[in-house]
Amino acid sequence: GSSNVDAGIPTGTIIGVYEHDDNCLTDSETDADGTANCMANCLQPGTNLVASAYCLYSSSTFLVLTLGNGVYMFTLDENIGEFVLAKPNVKIPETSSIISFNEANIDKWDKPMKDTVYNWREGKGASKQRFSSRYIGSMVGDVHRTLLYGGVFGYPGDTKNVNGKLRLLY
Repeated sequence: GSSNVDAGIPTGTIIGVYEHDDNCLTDSETDADGTANCMANCLQPGTNLVASAYCLYSSSTFLVLTLGNGVYMFTLDENIGEFVLAKPNVKIPETSSIISFNEANIDKWDKPMKDTVYNWREGKGASKQRFSSRYIGSMVGDVHRTLLYGGVFGYPGDTKNVNGKLRLLY
C-alpha cells in the first residue's frame, strides 16, 4: 500500500516475531559469524513464528495481534497514548460475499484462477452467493476488512508476477 500514502488510503506494517536465538548476539558490526547467525534467525519459515501482528494506519490506528491462539484487536487511544483492547478473540465471519483481488490483472491470471473469480461473481461457487469486489490495494487494509467482514483476499500470480506481488519487506 506504500503507493497509496499520498492519496490518504489506509496503509500498514506487518510484523513477525521469532524466538530469540542466543547465537544472534554480536559484540560489534564486524562479527561476521554473529551477523550470519542473526540473518539465519531472521530468515526462518513463517511456521516458526511465535507471534505476528499488523498495524493499520487509517482514521484510527489499529494493532491486531496473535500469539498463536486467538486474534486480538487494539485501537490506539490518543488521549492516553496507549492501545486499548477493542475486540478480543476476533474471528473471520464464516459467510461473506466479498472478494478482494486486483481484478485489473484478471486477463493475466491462469484459467483456473479466472474461472474461480468469475464463478464467485456469478454466484456459481459453493455458496451459490454472488460475490462483490472490494479492493483497496493496500494489503493491510484489505486484510483488515477481510478479518472484520469475511471474504477472500489474494494477489494471485500472473504472467508478469508469477508468484503474486505481495511485498513483505522494503
